[in-house]
Amino acid sequence: MAGWSLGGFPTVGLEAIQEFKDETTTEAEALDRLATRVFGEAGAATGRAGWTKVSRAFEEFPYLLGVVYTAPNQIGPANLLRLAPTGCRATMVGIPYDDVASWTAPGPPLVFAEQREKCGRGFREGGALLVEAAKNASTRTPRRSGTASALRRRRGRRLFELR
Repeated sequence: MAGWSLGGFPTVGLEAIQEFKDETTTEAEALDRLATRVFGEAGAATGRAGWTKVSRAFEEFPYLLGVVYTAPNQIGPANLLRLAPTGCRATMVGIPYDDVASWTAPGPPLVFAEQREKCGRGFREGGALLVEAAKNASTRTPRRSGTASALRRRRGRRLFELR
């Protein structure tokens, strides 16, 4: 399940799972070791704070079937904005159109929007901490180039956020 939910790509998330191969390792110990490896001594505490902020933001995401399968989560800006309602129903893992009722089911659209905003705010705040942690990381940190690459991808994704 970890490969599906974390993508299977060699990410920090999969490295975190590896930290628990010793069953006596606590969550704090595992994340401290990983943060030090990723951000170096100078950036580890800030990096951990950023991870925590992003993790808490994920807790605000409205994980409902309608959201997961019909909302414009993956299509983002490619979902065209129209001047008049289309009357088209969102398709499962395809085209969301303007079918807000399906995206947000079973909850009301306003709650959906509020939860997405909370999630986005947490990502922005956590992301800022991760950028700071990467700046503080020593150039000798083994993961420095991977961390910089991840932060570039984050900046690219932010270009497509709805504001």
